[in-house]
Amino acid sequence: MNLKFYSNKHFYPLVLVLFFAFNISAQNVLLSSYGESKNNTGQVSYSVGQIINNVTSSSGKSSISTSIQQPYEVFKVLNADNNSIVQLIQPFPNPTKDILNIKVNNFTKGSLKYQLYNIKGAMVDSSTIDSSLSLISMKNKAIGFYFLKIINNQNLVQIFKIVKK
Repeated sequence: MNLKFYSNKHFYPLVLVLFFAFNISAQNVLLSSYGESKNNTGQVSYSVGQIINNVTSSSGKSSISTSIQQPYEVFKVLNADNNSIVQLIQPFPNPTKDILNIKVNNFTKGSLKYQLYNIKGAMVDSSTIDSSLSLISMKNKAIGFYFLKIINNQNLVQIFKIVKK
Protein backbone atom coordinates (compact mmCIF):
# COMPACT_ATOMS: atom_id res chain seq x y z
CA MET A 1 0.00 0.00 0.00
CA ASN A 2 1.38 3.37 -1.02
CA LEU A 3 0.91 5.83 1.87
CA LYS A 4 2.52 8.69 -0.03
CA PHE A 5 -0.77 9.33 -1.86
CA TYR A 6 -2.48 10.23 1.41
CA SER A 7 0.12 12.82 2.41
CA ASN A 8 -0.94 16.37 3.25
CA LYS A 9 0.59 17.55 -0.02
CA HIS A 10 -2.16 15.79 -1.99
CA PHE A 11 -4.93 15.58 0.59
CA TYR A 12 -5.72 19.29 1.09
CA PRO A 13 -5.91 20.18 -2.63
CA LEU A 14 -8.16 17.16 -3.14
CA VAL A 15 -10.50 18.33 -0.35
CA LEU A 16 -10.62 21.84 -1.84
CA VAL A 17 -11.48 20.49 -5.30
CA LEU A 18 -14.23 18.29 -3.88
CA PHE A 19 -15.59 21.16 -1.78
CA PHE A 20 -15.97 23.51 -4.75
CA ALA A 21 -17.15 20.81 -7.18
CA PHE A 22 -20.55 20.42 -5.55
CA ASN A 23 -23.36 22.94 -5.97
CA ILE A 24 -24.76 24.08 -2.66
CA SER A 25 -27.96 26.12 -2.61
CA ALA A 26 -29.90 27.73 0.20
CA GLN A 27 -32.81 30.09 0.68
CA ASN A 28 -32.42 33.82 0.17
CA VAL A 29 -34.55 35.99 2.43
CA LEU A 30 -35.54 39.66 2.30
CA LEU A 31 -36.37 40.35 5.92
CA SER A 32 -38.90 42.89 7.10
CA SER A 33 -38.21 42.15 10.75
CA TYR A 34 -35.89 40.00 12.80
CA GLY A 35 -34.75 39.61 16.36
CA GLU A 36 -33.35 37.40 19.04
CA SER A 37 -34.15 36.69 22.65
CA LYS A 38 -31.82 35.00 25.14
CA ASN A 39 -32.01 33.96 28.76
CA ASN A 40 -30.17 31.48 30.97
CA THR A 41 -32.22 28.50 29.72
CA GLY A 42 -32.11 29.06 25.97
CA GLN A 43 -32.24 31.29 22.94
CA VAL A 44 -34.88 32.03 20.29
CA SER A 45 -34.41 33.93 17.06
CA TYR A 46 -37.13 34.93 14.60
CA SER A 47 -37.44 36.51 11.19
CA VAL A 48 -40.32 37.63 9.03
CA GLY A 49 -39.85 38.34 5.37
CA GLN A 50 -40.12 37.14 1.82
CA ILE A 51 -38.46 33.79 1.15
CA ILE A 52 -37.01 33.33 -2.35
CA ASN A 53 -36.33 29.75 -3.49
CA ASN A 54 -34.31 28.92 -6.60
CA VAL A 55 -35.33 25.47 -7.84
CA THR A 56 -33.45 23.63 -10.59
CA SER A 57 -35.17 20.71 -12.31
CA SER A 58 -33.45 17.55 -13.56
CA SER A 59 -33.53 18.96 -17.11
CA GLY A 60 -31.40 21.90 -15.97
CA LYS A 61 -34.13 24.54 -16.13
CA SER A 62 -34.16 26.96 -13.23
CA SER A 63 -37.19 28.66 -11.72
CA ILE A 64 -37.62 31.05 -8.84
CA SER A 65 -40.56 30.87 -6.47
CA THR A 66 -41.39 33.16 -3.59
CA SER A 67 -43.51 32.91 -0.51
CA ILE A 68 -44.53 35.85 1.61
CA GLN A 69 -44.79 35.81 5.39
CA GLN A 70 -46.65 38.95 6.40
CA PRO A 71 -48.83 38.26 9.38
CA TYR A 72 -51.81 40.35 10.34
CA GLU A 73 -53.20 39.92 13.80
CA VAL A 74 -55.84 41.82 15.72
CA PHE A 75 -55.91 41.64 19.48
CA LYS A 76 -59.23 42.69 21.01
CA VAL A 77 -59.89 43.62 24.58
CA LEU A 78 -63.63 43.35 25.12
CA ASN A 79 -65.82 44.43 27.96
CA ALA A 80 -69.39 45.70 28.15
CA ASP A 81 -68.41 49.39 27.91
CA ASN A 82 -66.02 49.10 24.97
CA ASN A 83 -67.75 46.46 22.84
CA SER A 84 -69.57 48.98 20.64
CA ILE A 85 -66.40 51.03 20.09
CA VAL A 86 -64.33 47.99 19.06
CA GLN A 87 -66.55 47.29 16.04
CA LEU A 88 -66.04 50.83 14.72
CA ILE A 89 -62.23 51.14 14.51
CA GLN A 90 -60.30 50.16 11.38
CA PRO A 91 -56.58 50.85 10.82
CA PHE A 92 -55.51 50.57 7.16
CA PRO A 93 -53.52 49.75 5.05
CA ASN A 94 -51.82 46.97 6.94
CA PRO A 95 -49.01 46.34 6.05
CA THR A 96 -48.23 50.01 5.46
CA LYS A 97 -45.28 51.93 4.07
CA ASP A 98 -45.89 55.67 4.53
CA ILE A 99 -49.25 56.54 6.13
CA LEU A 100 -51.41 54.51 8.50
CA ASN A 101 -55.06 55.58 8.55
CA ILE A 102 -57.33 55.08 11.55
CA LYS A 103 -60.98 55.11 10.49
CA VAL A 104 -63.58 55.48 13.24
CA ASN A 105 -67.13 54.83 12.00
CA ASN A 106 -69.90 56.85 13.72
CA PHE A 107 -67.26 59.08 15.28
CA THR A 108 -68.30 61.29 18.19
CA LYS A 109 -65.81 63.68 19.68
CA GLY A 110 -64.63 62.44 23.04
CA SER A 111 -61.51 61.20 24.70
CA LEU A 112 -60.47 58.60 22.12
CA LYS A 113 -56.71 58.45 21.51
CA TYR A 114 -54.06 56.17 20.06
CA GLN A 115 -50.59 55.10 21.19
CA LEU A 116 -48.12 53.45 18.80
CA TYR A 117 -45.44 51.16 20.27
CA ASN A 118 -42.48 49.50 18.56
CA ILE A 119 -41.64 45.81 19.01
CA LYS A 120 -39.43 46.63 22.01
CA GLY A 121 -42.34 48.28 23.84
CA ALA A 122 -41.22 51.89 23.46
CA MET A 123 -43.95 54.41 22.60
CA VAL A 124 -43.04 56.04 19.26
CA ASP A 125 -46.19 58.09 18.64
CA SER A 126 -49.31 59.17 20.48
CA SER A 127 -52.17 61.58 19.82
CA THR A 128 -55.89 62.21 20.28
CA ILE A 129 -58.27 60.96 17.61
CA ASP A 130 -60.25 64.08 16.79
CA SER A 131 -61.98 63.12 13.53
CA SER A 132 -63.41 60.07 11.78
CA LEU A 133 -60.13 59.63 9.87
CA SER A 134 -56.77 60.11 11.58
CA LEU A 135 -53.41 59.75 9.85
CA ILE A 136 -50.20 58.44 11.39
CA SER A 137 -46.98 59.05 9.46
CA MET A 138 -44.88 55.88 9.27
CA LYS A 139 -42.26 57.34 6.88
CA ASN A 140 -39.53 57.89 9.48
CA LYS A 141 -40.21 54.71 11.41
CA ALA A 142 -38.10 51.56 11.06
CA ILE A 143 -39.37 48.55 9.14
CA GLY A 144 -40.94 45.98 11.46
CA PHE A 145 -43.88 45.38 13.78
CA TYR A 146 -45.75 48.00 15.80
CA PHE A 147 -48.64 47.80 18.23
CA LEU A 148 -51.42 50.38 17.92
CA LYS A 149 -53.37 50.83 21.16
CA ILE A 150 -56.75 52.55 21.02
CA ILE A 151 -57.77 54.10 24.34
CA ASN A 152 -61.12 55.60 25.39
CA ASN A 153 -61.40 57.49 28.71
CA GLN A 154 -58.16 55.91 30.02
CA ASN A 155 -59.51 52.40 29.21
CA LEU A 156 -57.85 50.13 26.67
CA VAL A 157 -60.28 49.46 23.82
CA GLN A 158 -58.27 47.51 21.27
CA ILE A 159 -54.71 46.63 20.20
CA PHE A 160 -53.78 46.19 16.53
CA LYS A 161 -50.56 44.63 15.26
CA ILE A 162 -49.27 46.86 12.46
CA VAL A 163 -46.63 45.81 9.92
CA LYS A 164 -44.39 48.59 8.54
CA LYS A 165 -42.71 47.59 5.29
